[in-house]
Order: sequence, then C-alpha cells, then structure tokens
Amino acid sequence: MKHTMKPQFEKHEDQLFRMLEEPVPLTPDAEMPRLVRLIQDDSPMGRYNKAYSEYKYGVKLGCCLLPIIATHIAKNGVVNDIEWDVSRYEIIGTLVKEGSSEWALYQMMQGETVCQKYSRIKRYYEAGYVRWMMPHNKEISQHLPADVFLKNFAGTMNWQIYTEPLAPEGTAEWAWQMMLLGNEVWNPELDLHKGKRTMSQVLSIYYIDGGNIMVRSLSGERSVLGVQKDSYWAVYAEPTGWQLYEPKPEPQPAKEPIANCENCKHVCTNSNIDHCHMYEPKPEPKNIIHGYIPPDMRLKYIDLGIYKVGDWVEWCGDQYIVESAPPQSGGRYDIRSPYDELGCSVYPENITRKLDPSEVVIRIGCLSGTVAPVSINGIHIWFHLIGVDDRTIATIRISSLDTQTRELVESLFKAMRGES
Repeated sequence: MKHTMKPQFEKHEDQLFRMLEEPVPLTPDAEMPRLVRLIQDDSPMGRYNKAYSEYKYGVKLGCCLLPIIATHIAKNGVVNDIEWDVSRYEIIGTLVKEGSSEWALYQMMQGETVCQKYSRIKRYYEAGYVRWMMPHNKEISQHLPADVFLKNFAGTMNWQIYTEPLAPEGTAEWAWQMMLLGNEVWNPELDLHKGKRTMSQVLSIYYIDGGNIMVRSLSGERSVLGVQKDSYWAVYAEPTGWQLYEPKPEPQPAKEPIANCENCKHVCTNSNIDHCHMYEPKPEPKNIIHGYIPPDMRLKYIDLGIYKVGDWVEWCGDQYIVESAPPQSGGRYDIRSPYDELGCSVYPENITRKLDPSEVVIRIGCLSGTVAPVSINGIHIWFHLIGVDDRTIATIRISSLDTQTRELVESLFKAMRGES
C-alpha cells in the first residue's frame, strides 16, 4: 500500500496549521481561517505576482509572497481588507483544531502520548508510525502510518493528552504513582507494626532513584528494595495506609531576650523589638546615602544626562535625533532631522519629550510609518512599516533599503533591544 508523505505542520501567529502537499486556489466560499499566500507557480498569475511583489514604490517587497492567515473575504473579493483579490491567492494550510485527529498526531510528533476521551488505550508516534499501548504499557501489535491514522480517525474531535489516572489515595498503587512523580512515601501503620516487633523506633521512607526502589531508614541508611517495576512494588507493598513523607522542620533555637518590658508585658527579642514601648531606636547617621548632605561637604554638580547622543526627541511637533549633548547640565543639545538639513541647538527644558524607538516615524519612498521587527536572522531581517492607524503598510526586507535608511532602522532595533 502506497502512503503519502508524512503530514507537515507549521505554526503561524500561535495558530497550528496542517500544510497541504500541493496548494489549491483560494475561492470566495472557502472555509476560514486558512493559511494562504500569493500564487507563485509558473502560471501567468504566478509570474505576475512575483514580478509585482518584487518592486513597488521603489522598494524591494519580496516579503509580499510570505504566508498570511486569511480570516475573511470582503464582498468585493478582497482578502482581509487588503488590496489584493481572492483570485491571486492559493491555500497552503488548513487550521488544526484542538482535540482533532490532526491535533493528536501533531502532539504525538512532539513526543506526547494521547488517547481518546473515555479510552485508556494510549497512542504514541515512533519512526513514522502511530503505535498502540495498553494502560499498563503492554504493547499492541497494531500500528498505522501517520497518513492512514488521519484517514481512519478523520472527523474525530475527542483526543486529549494521556495522563495516568490517580489511584485512590493511600493505596499501594497511589504510592507507586507518587514515587514516579518524584515524591517520597511512607506507611505509618507498617512502621508501627515493625517497631512493636523489633522493640525499636522504625521509619522507612520509600522513593525511586536510578531505576531502583530505594528505602531510607531513620538513621539515614539507604538500601535497594528492588528494581523499578510496578509488579515488584505491588507484591511487596502494604495495600493501604500510604502517605506522602514530609519531614518535620528542624526546631529553631529560641531567640535570646534583649530586655524584660514592664510596659509591654512580654520579653522583647530581635523579632519584636520594634513593637516594644521601651525600645528607642538609635537615630540613623546623617549621610549622603540616606539623603542628607552635611553643610560642610562640598559636592560638584552631577549632570543627570536627560538625553544622550542617538536619542530621538520631539521638539516643536517634529522628531529629531540628538547629535551632541552638553558637557554640563543646563547646556544646549544639538538636534537634527534625518530628512532635511535642519539642525537646531535647544535647551533641555524646550524639548517636549524623549521618544520611544517604537514611536519614531521613518520615510521610505512615498511611505512613512513606525517600524516593528518581524524576523531577525543574520542579514535576513524583515520589519513591518506601521501607519498612523496601527495597520501594516508594508513588510520590508532591510537589505533592500538604502544605506542611510538601513542604518536608521538598525539603530531603532538596537534601541528596542536595549543595546547601546
């Protein structure tokens, strides 16, 4: 039997999509949402899309060919209210809904074990096959290729991550589950019985370590009870009476009294001395650390550096870069606009405010807007150009920019990351 290629999944904007083996045209009646992209084959539409998206407004825009999530198609046939018609797109992925067989396969491919609701048969993925296992980890010979699994369970929506059901608390099975989770357990009734028999105090703590069931005594001596197998534990362990072992905290030495208070009627210690009526705290030394500057201490005025070179500021309603800062407080800042020759020297009190890098508007051809990084991977850096209405005007590859604009955008990205 011939099987198709292993199903592929991709995440886009925190949503999971199953990728189609071959794209199909997007139609107005297509179920939404869908992962789509501009047609990119050798058809006339594909060639037109690639040529149109390569250059626009004098800027290289190959990023227009990247996938987007189509959420709706307007009455005029426009996808997501952007400028391109539905006929220019193709579907490359379908949304994976939580609980579906596709979701279950993806979870198994990530290493999870899944099951259907109200079923204790476990399923996991290994070497291209979905395999079966009973609750007690007994393998079932049945296994299916991934694509056949999806075909056989198409339409099912009752899949979930498999979790071991907890046995009744206090039982031997429950104690075993607690040890598998990394807890220590003990059985007070069993220790009481042992203590009466040996005429000594007994404390046995059980836990799992290094593939073995370990037991630790009250004196700290450790020994191996047996190998880490539930069948071995079921034979050895008492059926009931098990508890999580929580060591009692060591008693803390009593705090040494400082004074007997007649007014408070209690003994003042380090923990309650601040509440004692008889206690008068010593005055803190007056020094510069606590905000007090002695009159005989001569200090030079320290410039707090409100703005630094490279900062963006707002002045008279426009945006400027700080080119130089004054050597001392109160001096003028030299600022300039990167888009004209206008340079000014202004006092700090005349500057409206310092701008966040995300507020800086840059110009690219006839477009202008703020920038937001999309992908930073070596030289392959993409960013959104955001308009005044917070809508994305364009997605641009930084290598397509001229040197001056590229350096400007890179400096904003560094500022966003907190780099100097």
